[in-house]
Amino acid sequence: MGNEAKYRSKVLNVNGYTVLFPNVDAGVPKLTYPPNPYAQSVTQLFPLGTKMIQGERTWRYTLNGAGTPGPGTVLQTAVVNNAADDLDLVTDATTAIGAYTISLTSTTNAAAAANYYKEGYAFVNAGGGFGSVYKIESHAALVGTTAGSIFNLYDPLVVASTAGSTLWGLRKNIYDSVIASAAAMTGVPVGVNMLTLTGAYYFWMQTSGPACVLTHAAIGAAYKAMAGTTAAQIDPSVDNEAALSEIGWPISIADTAGEGSLVFLTLDH
Repeated sequence: MGNEAKYRSKVLNVNGYTVLFPNVDAGVPKLTYPPNPYAQSVTQLFPLGTKMIQGERTWRYTLNGAGTPGPGTVLQTAVVNNAADDLDLVTDATTAIGAYTISLTSTTNAAAAANYYKEGYAFVNAGGGFGSVYKIESHAALVGTTAGSIFNLYDPLVVASTAGSTLWGLRKNIYDSVIASAAAMTGVPVGVNMLTLTGAYYFWMQTSGPACVLTHAAIGAAYKAMAGTTAAQIDPSVDNEAALSEIGWPISIADTAGEGSLVFLTLDH
């Protein structure tokens, strides 16, 4: 018997809010009904990535990083811990089909505390099982080139992880430790906050539907709202500008820098 009892998904509909829990450890408490999209807390109340829908608006339950961004800030994923974690971590002990663990050897530059990637993803980027993606339940620390860092997965392996040939990449949950977007993006945009955030607090981040977003420059009709020109704010789309990331479509656009525009966010499905 594996992790079946812990891997579950629930849907609630309370006071017009539909809440979809991701299939993660049942040990995470779910305490507040109905949920309040304008609240934050130092205590985690929902699993990261829990999806809340009301009408045409969608939010995701998110952990803020160390910053304190004000309302309407464009938020991005945490900066990659170490580029060496992204790809090619070597399997150092074979684990068979059906196993819920993989054993990896850290890279020279890797340094990640235990559970840094909890609720994130391990994916096979080369070798047997290529293309497989697994959600991480927990893991040991990555230190130097130490072998035997065990990663516990929510799902069983569909292809064996073979010592010396299966290579893995790791990525933090995109809703874990988000930060204000940088002028030159250091992650991908994931949403907008609706209140001034406290460092390391949990909150509901809006990801789709009408949202008030800080605006740096007026956006004309038929232009997209983009992140990646001005830190934490949106600018109009520019033809062939690879560095920009679309976050949505303008509905009502501010004509003064630093004010809020109403944007239909398109960052969630």
